[in-house]
Amino acid sequence: MVDKLKKIGSVKIPTKDKLFNVGYGVGASIVIIGVLFKLMYWQGANIMLTVGLVTEALVFFMSAFEKPLKTYEWDKVIDFESGKLDLRIDPRSFVPPAPSSSDDVPTQHFPSATPPVHYPQAPAFPGVTNIEGLSDEDAQKLNMSIQNLTRTASQLNEIASFSLETEKLTQSIQAFSENTAKYVQNQEALFKATDILLQLYERIGEDTEKIEVNTQEYRNKVEKINSNLAGMNSIYEIQLKDVHTQSVHFHNQAEISKQLSDEMKNVTGEMSKLKNVSDDFSSATEKLKTNANELADNIAKLNSIYGNMLNSMG
Repeated sequence: MVDKLKKIGSVKIPTKDKLFNVGYGVGASIVIIGVLFKLMYWQGANIMLTVGLVTEALVFFMSAFEKPLKTYEWDKVIDFESGKLDLRIDPRSFVPPAPSSSDDVPTQHFPSATPPVHYPQAPAFPGVTNIEGLSDEDAQKLNMSIQNLTRTASQLNEIASFSLETEKLTQSIQAFSENTAKYVQNQEALFKATDILLQLYERIGEDTEKIEVNTQEYRNKVEKINSNLAGMNSIYEIQLKDVHTQSVHFHNQAEISKQLSDEMKNVTGEMSKLKNVSDDFSSATEKLKTNANELADNIAKLNSIYGNMLNSMG
Protein backbone atom coordinates (compact mmCIF):
# COMPACT_ATOMS: atom_id res chain seq x y z
CA MET A 1 0.00 0.00 0.00
CA VAL A 2 2.86 2.36 0.81
CA ASP A 3 4.61 1.62 -2.49
CA LYS A 4 1.44 2.36 -4.39
CA LEU A 5 0.92 5.65 -2.56
CA LYS A 6 4.47 6.72 -3.40
CA LYS A 7 3.58 6.57 -7.11
CA ILE A 8 0.64 8.99 -6.77
CA GLY A 9 0.80 11.76 -9.38
CA SER A 10 1.85 9.56 -12.31
CA VAL A 11 -0.50 7.45 -14.41
CA LYS A 12 0.94 4.34 -15.98
CA ILE A 13 -0.42 3.67 -19.46
CA PRO A 14 -0.65 -0.03 -20.34
CA THR A 15 1.59 -1.33 -23.10
CA LYS A 16 -1.44 -2.48 -25.07
CA ASP A 17 -2.87 1.07 -25.16
CA LYS A 18 0.51 2.41 -26.25
CA LEU A 19 0.60 -0.10 -29.12
CA PHE A 20 -2.92 0.90 -30.15
CA ASN A 21 -1.93 4.60 -30.18
CA VAL A 22 1.18 3.80 -32.25
CA GLY A 23 -0.93 1.73 -34.68
CA TYR A 24 -3.46 4.55 -35.06
CA GLY A 25 -0.73 7.12 -35.74
CA VAL A 26 1.18 4.97 -38.24
CA GLY A 27 -2.05 3.89 -39.99
CA ALA A 28 -3.27 7.48 -40.34
CA SER A 29 0.14 8.48 -41.76
CA ILE A 30 -0.02 5.70 -44.38
CA VAL A 31 -3.57 6.70 -45.34
CA ILE A 32 -2.59 10.37 -45.74
CA ILE A 33 0.45 9.41 -47.85
CA GLY A 34 -1.76 7.23 -50.09
CA VAL A 35 -4.21 10.10 -50.60
CA LEU A 36 -1.29 12.45 -51.33
CA PHE A 37 0.01 10.08 -54.04
CA LYS A 38 -3.46 9.87 -55.60
CA LEU A 39 -4.08 13.63 -55.53
CA MET A 40 -0.66 14.44 -57.02
CA TYR A 41 -0.97 11.67 -59.68
CA TRP A 42 2.44 10.30 -58.74
CA GLN A 43 3.68 6.97 -59.98
CA GLY A 44 2.25 4.07 -57.96
CA ALA A 45 -0.72 6.18 -56.75
CA ASN A 46 -3.20 3.30 -57.11
CA ILE A 47 -0.97 0.97 -55.09
CA MET A 48 -0.42 3.56 -52.35
CA LEU A 49 -4.13 4.36 -52.18
CA THR A 50 -4.94 0.65 -51.90
CA VAL A 51 -2.36 0.24 -49.12
CA GLY A 52 -3.81 3.28 -47.31
CA LEU A 53 -7.39 2.00 -47.51
CA VAL A 54 -6.36 -1.48 -46.36
CA THR A 55 -4.42 0.09 -43.46
CA GLU A 56 -7.45 2.21 -42.54
CA ALA A 57 -9.64 -0.92 -42.57
CA LEU A 58 -7.12 -2.71 -40.33
CA VAL A 59 -7.08 0.25 -37.92
CA PHE A 60 -10.87 0.14 -37.64
CA PHE A 61 -10.72 -3.63 -37.26
CA MET A 62 -8.21 -3.27 -34.40
CA SER A 63 -10.28 -0.56 -32.72
CA ALA A 64 -13.20 -3.00 -32.54
CA PHE A 65 -11.14 -5.15 -30.10
CA GLU A 66 -9.81 -2.24 -28.05
CA LYS A 67 -10.69 -2.56 -24.41
CA PRO A 68 -12.96 0.29 -23.25
CA LEU A 69 -11.78 2.55 -20.46
CA LYS A 70 -12.79 1.63 -16.95
CA THR A 71 -15.28 3.90 -15.25
CA TYR A 72 -15.59 4.28 -11.49
CA GLU A 73 -18.26 5.81 -9.30
CA TRP A 74 -16.01 8.64 -8.17
CA ASP A 75 -18.96 10.73 -7.09
CA LYS A 76 -19.25 8.47 -4.05
CA VAL A 77 -15.74 9.43 -2.98
CA ILE A 78 -15.12 12.88 -4.51
CA ASP A 79 -17.23 15.98 -4.17
CA PHE A 80 -16.90 17.28 -7.78
CA GLU A 81 -18.56 20.62 -6.92
CA SER A 82 -15.95 21.58 -4.33
CA GLY A 83 -13.16 19.41 -5.74
CA LYS A 84 -12.31 17.98 -2.30
CA LEU A 85 -11.93 14.42 -1.07
CA ASP A 86 -13.44 13.78 2.36
CA LEU A 87 -11.91 10.80 4.16
CA ARG A 88 -12.38 12.00 7.73
CA ILE A 89 -12.80 9.15 10.19
CA ASP A 90 -14.40 9.46 13.58
CA PRO A 91 -12.05 7.75 16.05
CA ARG A 92 -14.92 7.07 18.42
CA SER A 93 -16.62 4.86 15.83
CA PHE A 94 -13.49 2.84 15.18
CA VAL A 95 -13.50 -0.60 16.81
CA PRO A 96 -10.06 -2.22 16.63
CA PRO A 97 -9.86 -5.95 16.09
CA ALA A 98 -8.94 -8.09 19.05
CA PRO A 99 -5.22 -8.95 19.13
CA SER A 100 -4.34 -12.52 18.45
CA SER A 101 -1.47 -12.45 20.97
CA SER A 102 0.02 -10.21 23.56
CA ASP A 103 2.82 -9.10 21.20
CA ASP A 104 2.98 -5.50 20.06
CA VAL A 105 1.22 -4.84 16.75
CA PRO A 106 3.68 -3.26 14.29
CA THR A 107 2.67 0.17 13.10
CA GLN A 108 3.30 1.70 9.72
CA HIS A 109 4.65 5.23 9.47
CA PHE A 110 3.62 7.16 6.35
CA PRO A 111 5.50 10.31 5.32
CA SER A 112 3.45 13.47 5.09
CA ALA A 113 4.06 17.15 4.53
CA THR A 114 1.18 18.22 6.80
CA PRO A 115 1.48 18.40 10.55
CA PRO A 116 -0.03 15.35 12.23
CA VAL A 117 -3.36 15.61 13.95
CA HIS A 118 -3.05 14.67 17.64
CA TYR A 119 -5.85 12.89 19.34
CA PRO A 120 -6.05 12.75 23.11
CA GLN A 121 -4.09 9.79 24.42
CA ALA A 122 -5.70 7.40 26.83
CA PRO A 123 -4.19 7.47 30.32
CA ALA A 124 -1.95 4.69 31.34
CA PHE A 125 -4.15 3.78 34.33
CA PRO A 126 -1.28 2.56 36.49
CA GLY A 127 -3.60 1.60 39.29
CA VAL A 128 -6.01 -0.46 37.29
CA THR A 129 -4.94 -3.61 39.02
CA ASN A 130 -5.88 -2.17 42.42
CA ILE A 131 -9.55 -1.64 41.59
CA GLU A 132 -11.69 -3.39 44.07
CA GLY A 133 -13.94 -6.17 42.82
CA LEU A 134 -11.83 -6.64 39.70
CA SER A 135 -10.01 -9.88 39.25
CA ASP A 136 -6.47 -10.05 38.00
CA GLU A 137 -7.61 -11.62 34.74
CA ASP A 138 -10.15 -8.85 34.06
CA ALA A 139 -7.59 -6.22 34.96
CA GLN A 140 -5.10 -7.75 32.51
CA LYS A 141 -7.76 -7.76 29.74
CA LEU A 142 -8.60 -4.13 30.52
CA ASN A 143 -4.91 -3.14 30.30
CA MET A 144 -4.61 -4.91 26.94
CA SER A 145 -7.72 -3.13 25.61
CA ILE A 146 -6.35 0.25 26.68
CA GLN A 147 -3.03 -0.50 24.98
CA ASN A 148 -4.83 -1.49 21.76
CA LEU A 149 -6.89 1.70 21.93
CA THR A 150 -3.67 3.71 22.28
CA ARG A 151 -2.17 2.02 19.25
CA THR A 152 -5.36 2.64 17.30
CA ALA A 153 -5.29 6.35 18.15
CA SER A 154 -1.67 6.52 16.97
CA GLN A 155 -2.59 4.82 13.70
CA LEU A 156 -5.50 7.23 13.21
CA ASN A 157 -3.04 10.08 13.74
CA GLU A 158 -0.86 8.67 10.97
CA ILE A 159 -3.88 8.07 8.73
CA ALA A 160 -4.85 11.71 9.13
CA SER A 161 -1.41 12.65 7.75
CA PHE A 162 -2.55 11.20 4.40
CA SER A 163 -4.71 14.27 3.68
CA LEU A 164 -2.08 15.92 1.47
CA GLU A 165 -1.39 12.69 -0.42
CA THR A 166 -5.12 12.25 -0.82
CA GLU A 167 -5.40 15.75 -2.29
CA LYS A 168 -2.59 14.86 -4.70
CA LEU A 169 -4.51 11.72 -5.60
CA THR A 170 -7.58 13.86 -6.23
CA GLN A 171 -5.60 16.18 -8.49
CA SER A 172 -4.17 13.19 -10.33
CA ILE A 173 -7.67 11.76 -10.79
CA GLN A 174 -8.90 15.12 -12.05
CA ALA A 175 -5.95 15.35 -14.46
CA PHE A 176 -6.67 11.79 -15.60
CA SER A 177 -10.33 12.72 -16.11
CA GLU A 178 -9.30 15.75 -18.18
CA ASN A 179 -6.88 13.64 -20.23
CA THR A 180 -9.63 11.08 -20.74
CA ALA A 181 -11.99 13.81 -21.94
CA LYS A 182 -9.29 15.10 -24.29
CA TYR A 183 -8.73 11.54 -25.54
CA VAL A 184 -12.46 11.17 -26.21
CA GLN A 185 -12.43 14.51 -28.07
CA ASN A 186 -9.42 13.38 -30.10
CA GLN A 187 -11.21 10.13 -30.92
CA GLU A 188 -14.28 12.07 -32.06
CA ALA A 189 -12.06 14.35 -34.13
CA LEU A 190 -10.38 11.26 -35.60
CA PHE A 191 -13.76 9.74 -36.48
CA LYS A 192 -14.86 13.02 -38.12
CA ALA A 193 -11.59 13.21 -40.04
CA THR A 194 -12.09 9.59 -41.09
CA ASP A 195 -15.60 10.38 -42.35
CA ILE A 196 -14.23 13.35 -44.30
CA LEU A 197 -11.48 11.12 -45.64
CA LEU A 198 -14.02 8.52 -46.75
CA GLN A 199 -16.03 11.22 -48.51
CA LEU A 200 -12.82 12.37 -50.15
CA TYR A 201 -12.13 8.78 -51.24
CA GLU A 202 -15.61 8.58 -52.75
CA ARG A 203 -15.07 11.84 -54.63
CA ILE A 204 -11.68 10.63 -55.79
CA GLY A 205 -13.29 7.40 -57.02
CA GLU A 206 -15.94 9.34 -58.95
CA ASP A 207 -13.32 11.69 -60.39
CA THR A 208 -11.19 8.68 -61.30
CA GLU A 209 -14.09 7.10 -63.18
CA LYS A 210 -14.70 10.38 -65.02
CA ILE A 211 -11.01 10.63 -65.81
CA GLU A 212 -11.01 7.07 -67.17
CA VAL A 213 -14.02 7.85 -69.38
CA ASN A 214 -12.44 11.08 -70.60
CA THR A 215 -9.16 9.25 -71.15
CA GLN A 216 -10.90 6.63 -73.28
CA GLU A 217 -12.60 9.36 -75.32
CA TYR A 218 -9.26 11.11 -75.66
CA ARG A 219 -7.68 7.87 -76.87
CA ASN A 220 -10.44 7.41 -79.45
CA LYS A 221 -10.00 10.96 -80.68
CA VAL A 222 -6.24 10.52 -80.82
CA GLU A 223 -6.71 7.33 -82.85
CA LYS A 224 -9.02 9.18 -85.25
CA ILE A 225 -6.50 12.00 -85.52
CA ASN A 226 -3.75 9.48 -86.22
CA SER A 227 -5.81 7.84 -88.95
CA ASN A 228 -6.60 11.25 -90.44
CA LEU A 229 -2.93 12.18 -90.27
CA ALA A 230 -2.05 8.91 -92.02
CA GLY A 231 -4.55 9.72 -94.79
CA MET A 232 -3.23 13.27 -95.00
CA ASN A 233 0.31 11.93 -95.22
CA SER A 234 -0.63 9.63 -98.08
CA ILE A 235 -2.40 12.51 -99.86
CA TYR A 236 0.60 14.72 -99.20
CA GLU A 237 2.89 12.10 -100.73
CA ILE A 238 0.65 11.89 -103.81
CA GLN A 239 0.66 15.67 -104.08
CA LEU A 240 4.42 15.72 -103.72
CA LYS A 241 4.69 13.22 -106.57
CA ASP A 242 2.29 15.32 -108.67
CA VAL A 243 4.27 18.46 -107.90
CA HIS A 244 7.47 16.69 -108.83
CA THR A 245 5.90 15.47 -112.10
CA GLN A 246 4.57 18.94 -112.83
CA SER A 247 7.93 20.50 -112.06
CA VAL A 248 9.58 18.08 -114.49
CA HIS A 249 6.87 18.87 -117.05
CA PHE A 250 7.33 22.58 -116.48
CA HIS A 251 11.05 22.16 -116.92
CA ASN A 252 10.45 20.36 -120.21
CA GLN A 253 7.97 23.05 -121.24
CA ALA A 254 10.57 25.68 -120.40
CA GLU A 255 13.08 23.88 -122.59
CA ILE A 256 10.54 23.62 -125.42
CA SER A 257 9.62 27.29 -124.96
CA LYS A 258 13.27 28.18 -125.15
CA GLN A 259 13.65 26.17 -128.34
CA LEU A 260 10.49 27.79 -129.76
CA SER A 261 11.83 31.19 -128.81
CA ASP A 262 15.05 30.44 -130.67
CA GLU A 263 13.06 29.19 -133.68
CA MET A 264 10.81 32.27 -133.50
CA LYS A 265 13.88 34.38 -133.55
CA ASN A 266 15.01 32.51 -136.65
CA VAL A 267 11.55 32.88 -138.20
CA THR A 268 11.58 36.56 -137.34
CA GLY A 269 14.89 36.86 -139.20
CA GLU A 270 13.45 35.03 -142.17
CA MET A 271 10.32 37.17 -141.98
CA SER A 272 12.46 40.27 -142.10
CA LYS A 273 14.18 38.82 -145.16
CA LEU A 274 10.78 38.00 -146.68
CA LYS A 275 9.67 41.52 -145.95
CA ASN A 276 12.65 42.85 -147.83
CA VAL A 277 11.87 40.53 -150.72
CA SER A 278 8.22 41.57 -150.56
CA ASP A 279 9.24 45.19 -150.68
CA ASP A 280 11.40 44.48 -153.70
CA PHE A 281 8.56 42.52 -155.31
CA SER A 282 6.16 45.39 -154.61
CA SER A 283 8.51 47.87 -156.26
CA ALA A 284 8.90 45.51 -159.22
CA THR A 285 5.13 45.10 -159.41
CA GLU A 286 4.70 48.84 -159.44
CA LYS A 287 7.20 49.09 -162.22
CA LEU A 288 5.45 46.28 -164.11
CA LYS A 289 2.12 48.00 -163.62
CA THR A 290 3.57 51.24 -164.89
CA ASN A 291 5.05 49.46 -167.90
CA ALA A 292 1.76 47.65 -168.51
CA ASN A 293 -0.10 50.95 -168.45
CA GLU A 294 2.40 52.41 -170.92
CA LEU A 295 2.03 49.31 -173.07
CA ALA A 296 -1.75 49.64 -172.96
CA ASP A 297 -1.50 53.29 -173.91
CA ASN A 298 0.88 52.41 -176.76
CA ILE A 299 -1.46 49.60 -177.94
CA ALA A 300 -4.41 52.00 -177.75
CA LYS A 301 -2.46 54.51 -179.79
CA LEU A 302 -1.43 51.74 -182.22
CA ASN A 303 -5.06 50.61 -182.53
CA SER A 304 -6.16 54.15 -183.24
CA ILE A 305 -3.43 54.48 -185.84
CA TYR A 306 -4.34 51.06 -187.32
CA GLY A 307 -7.99 52.06 -187.30
CA ASN A 308 -7.22 55.29 -189.00
CA MET A 309 -5.21 53.35 -191.56
CA LEU A 310 -8.08 50.97 -192.17
CA ASN A 311 -10.47 53.88 -192.46
CA SER A 312 -8.19 55.62 -194.90
CA MET A 313 -7.75 52.39 -196.89
CA GLY A 314 -11.43 51.73 -197.07
